[in-house]
Amino acid sequence: MKAFLGCGDLRSCFGEIKFFIAEDSDFSGCCSSMVDLARSNDFSVETFTSSSFSYDSILEDFIGIAAGWHRLLDVSKFSTLYVIHDSLLPELRGFNPTVTALTSGSGKVAATIFRADQNVDSGDVIFQMCKPVTDFCKIKDALELVAKLYEEVFSLFLYEMCKSNLFFLPQRHDLASYSVWRDSVDFIINWGDCAENVKRQIDATGEPYEGALTFLKGVSVRVYDVEILDKLNVVNHKAGKVFSLNGGEPIVLCGIGALKLKRFIIQGNATLSLKSRFDFD
Repeated sequence: MKAFLGCGDLRSCFGEIKFFIAEDSDFSGCCSSMVDLARSNDFSVETFTSSSFSYDSILEDFIGIAAGWHRLLDVSKFSTLYVIHDSLLPELRGFNPTVTALTSGSGKVAATIFRADQNVDSGDVIFQMCKPVTDFCKIKDALELVAKLYEEVFSLFLYEMCKSNLFFLPQRHDLASYSVWRDSVDFIINWGDCAENVKRQIDATGEPYEGALTFLKGVSVRVYDVEILDKLNVVNHKAGKVFSLNGGEPIVLCGIGALKLKRFIIQGNATLSLKSRFDFD
């Protein structure tokens, strides 16, 4: 990203413009790049995190740019508020859309910058971009792609803003879908699901997050990497039951199919005995 010509003319017409960059832990790196780009174009920038922000810090001439923000913002407090959201709106309005995109097998990640209104992620779109991902994409890789998309849509936005040439496209509200909030319970593996969906959940909740969670005789186990196996012809199939240990790697039956646990951490560094018979809860 680089500086653009013409920002001085914009500022002389509209006065001092300040950017409110809301930084989130998942996208802190790209937020820093956006701040640098805005400053290189002579905009005055102040940054806030979820913990440091208060409406008392907003001045009348603030233009807000919220990126990766997890709280509802009162649009009436800003002269204008723009939001960068990690989905191809109107798809996946709401919370953690990148995780939902991976768990649902959508095949893409995206970023949209739009002008906020009083409803959730429903404002007019300015720019949006997407990139394809593999069916089983790790969340760390997906977040890196989304961070680049954040930078790209913000760069386009700033360039057109400097030319006073922003175009606003209303969303198709009849095509809207939503992603609901998640908490620690949503990290728990449902072994009753098919192997493909369980792997998607594990891939979508790994690093930098805590990892998918299961339990072995009441002990927490974090699972980070699994391999889908060819279908096993188990007559008395039971989801969560360990079929065998392969080189210390448990083969776990799912509702349909089976997974080999390639990387996992057992709380307290407990070890698995080759002779053990056990189920994951």
